[in-house]
Amino acid sequence: MLVERRKRVVELEDNKLLEMADILCHGMPIVRPIFECVKVFVRLHKQNVFTYARHPLDLGTQLITADQISSRMNDPLRERIVLEALSTMEESCKELWPFAPGSSSWVLLEILHPYILINGKQNAPTIIFRKATRLSFEGAHSSTPLIEGMFNKLKNNIEKQDMLVAGFSFRVDPTVELNNVSGTGVFTKLFSEDKAYDKEAKSEFIDELLECNFDIPLHQNPGFYFSFEGEMYSVRSNKFQSSSKSSKKKSAFPPLPISGFIK
Repeated sequence: MLVERRKRVVELEDNKLLEMADILCHGMPIVRPIFECVKVFVRLHKQNVFTYARHPLDLGTQLITADQISSRMNDPLRERIVLEALSTMEESCKELWPFAPGSSSWVLLEILHPYILINGKQNAPTIIFRKATRLSFEGAHSSTPLIEGMFNKLKNNIEKQDMLVAGFSFRVDPTVELNNVSGTGVFTKLFSEDKAYDKEAKSEFIDELLECNFDIPLHQNPGFYFSFEGEMYSVRSNKFQSSSKSSKKKSAFPPLPISGFIK
């Protein structure tokens, strides 16, 4: 799989967790919300047409069309939604694409739709351009200042258009600035004397941090991810994870091949 791996906040050692918690509670950091979505990587092939990837075997010089990548969905409606989204992107973004044909830089797309969900709240039809990156055959992601600069150019091109095409809105790397939760007790609860840093304290800290920043019930909130000391971490309530497992058992729809739990 080409999905970037992220660590969970609860995996940190106590001293690092305290440092991170201080930033999350008081530093008002910029974080990236997680969406339930279908993720597809796209680049401009040397033939000057878009090619797609969801697996390391898709990388290289071969051309994989929107029809081919969408046909891998394990549900006919999801297949149609993904194909419509990619076709819309191709028609709208070809002239805006900053990377040259044959470039090894991929752009990560996240396709949102009311039908594409497991347990979260329904999302409006949206194509998110999350980031540009290079991909190794092991699935590792890497970037350079040049790639980031080109992605910013794409971002500016899209935002200038204020695009809404065929029912899909276009967004580029949406972010959220966390609130300063000083005085709420969220931070101090993490290291209170009776249960300092134990599993319950960590879980309560994450739940209250999410509730202070998002108007979404915990069981429907996939959380967010952010960077700390060069590593990517995810923050998500156990209530969402437990509810997701329950929903998968009860759902009449098959799960997505790649979940959008962000990534």
